[in-house]
Amino acid sequence: MLHTALIKPLTPMSYMLADVIFSAKETVDYYQKPLICEFKYDGIRAQIHKSGHQIRLFSRKLSDITNTFPELANAADHTKLRSSSLTSESLSNIDFILDGEVMAFQRDKPLRFQELQKRLHKKNLSEQLMTEIPLVYVAFDIMHINGENLIEKSLRERKEILSSISFKKPIISSTYKLVSSEEEIIAMFGQSRDIGHEGLVLKDPNSHYHPGKRGRYWVKLKKELDTIDAVIVIAEYGNGKRAGVLSDYTFAVRDDENNNNDTSTLRTIGKAYSGLTDSEILEMTKRLKSIMTRDEGIRIIVKPEIVIEVAFDGLQKSNRHDSGFALRFPRIKNIRKDKSILDIDSLQKVKQIYEKQTHMTGKISNQTS
Repeated sequence: MLHTALIKPLTPMSYMLADVIFSAKETVDYYQKPLICEFKYDGIRAQIHKSGHQIRLFSRKLSDITNTFPELANAADHTKLRSSSLTSESLSNIDFILDGEVMAFQRDKPLRFQELQKRLHKKNLSEQLMTEIPLVYVAFDIMHINGENLIEKSLRERKEILSSISFKKPIISSTYKLVSSEEEIIAMFGQSRDIGHEGLVLKDPNSHYHPGKRGRYWVKLKKELDTIDAVIVIAEYGNGKRAGVLSDYTFAVRDDENNNNDTSTLRTIGKAYSGLTDSEILEMTKRLKSIMTRDEGIRIIVKPEIVIEVAFDGLQKSNRHDSGFALRFPRIKNIRKDKSILDIDSLQKVKQIYEKQTHMTGKISNQTS
């Protein structure tokens, strides 16, 4: 197939994406079969490509981020096979494409995402910073090995191939287990959160790797009320000590059901003005002004490029935003420089969260604001 033929090391490829699910019971009822269950890591998704002694790392935006993580490139260059059953190539000449997550990691515990952000986009990465913020790359999938494209193999087969590779730290293979009951999923979810991860990713063992596709071959199980990845569309100047800086951000999700020429329509869902430090607001002001499309005095309209992860305490119906919903007490959890507008959440996800919230409380909120 054409898309398979185009997969080769050192050329970034689109990522397979996960859908969202809201409970262990919903997961078991939907799949009704054993699933591969892994921790959901709070880092940035990255591909590692190796061809001979050439190593490249690529972000979700398919940007080359090799220089940001030199220790990962060095470790990838020392990768070997545990056996030669998969290839007749020299063991020192293994080529591959990996899918995984980069995390700030210290003393067997993940550090907060904000720590990892301190290393992102640094033009001059010092030894001191690398020491202060050590990394781990958790490889959870493999799409290519020694000339063989693997995306049409089952995930179970890809996992077996991944287990045949001997990585040098800080690259490691993800740990996973097969689960088939609600109790097993709940127990592993608790273990994940106790360690400091976000939740779980559950995967169909028979699934192929679908580049650029989002579906229920993989699903994320995080919290009953999730965070939302949204894009900033309007920025307003603050008051008081924030006068002169853009500190209030209206953000939007995508409306896939009402698109125009295959381009998703954006629907606003809230406005946040808390969660960022003063220095982050100054940096954000510069970025926003650089992508301004219209100046309206107290606010500016911007190109939808800056993705933020927004936490919130609840969700209600609202006439204030054209999505028909508003987040209650939204606050910016992270500026997701590793994500693009293609990665933001959908209005359908917002509706699912609202329905789940309504079911949990036993009430239907028809508040408008």
